[in-house]
Amino acid sequence: MDSRIHDLLRNYICPQLGGVRFIGIHGMRGIGKTTLARAIHDEICQDFDRTCFLSNVREKSEKHSLVSLQEKLLSRILMTKDENIDDEYAGAAMIERRLCKLKVLVVIDDVDHINQLNKLAGCRDWFGPGSRIIVTTPDIHLLRGHDGTDKIRAMVMDLPELEVAHWKPEAFSNLSQVSLLHIRNVDLPKGLTFLSNSLRLLDWSGYPLRSLPQNFEPDKLIELNLCRSNIEHLREGAKIL
Repeated sequence: MDSRIHDLLRNYICPQLGGVRFIGIHGMRGIGKTTLARAIHDEICQDFDRTCFLSNVREKSEKHSLVSLQEKLLSRILMTKDENIDDEYAGAAMIERRLCKLKVLVVIDDVDHINQLNKLAGCRDWFGPGSRIIVTTPDIHLLRGHDGTDKIRAMVMDLPELEVAHWKPEAFSNLSQVSLLHIRNVDLPKGLTFLSNSLRLLDWSGYPLRSLPQNFEPDKLIELNLCRSNIEHLREGAKIL
């Protein structure tokens, strides 16, 4: 992924701001999601009380169980020896109880199942004010299905080659709080009926449709980049010259 996306995400995450933010980074395996998440983690980690980078969640949950990842998360954040957790439900409750007052930076890398997210970072109430939770995954459906989806504020989908996405037209309807959306090389043969009115930056290279959704209100939009797109109208009656 290019340096511009790195800078956009780093500035957006802004650890000095309050509130808890979930940031989703989506794309095929091998395009640099983990490298990007690691670089951002290393640059801003000093601004948090505690940090944890959980790498290769897919592989480690298969080999060692989800409980082992919960134990690692708690031990790194609390700086203790590995916690002894009976099962993943007890682990989820312990994470919520022990981290809810701490400003933490947590990277959950290569997630491939919704249960992994639900048991490692169920919702924003699990973490203290100012916390940032970065999730990398090859599966956008997973991000949309997460209990904290409506709290995800930034999404990156940067594909090396054009990929047809057979999403429903309302695919983004439960991402109403997203304010940064970067997409490259995604075709939508079924169309698109929703974009978040909270968007401040919309960067969609190769936008495949002739117009933005009719109900999209870009009142908060600061930057719009639709290079190499098929767009003819931003909104009905507003032709692009």
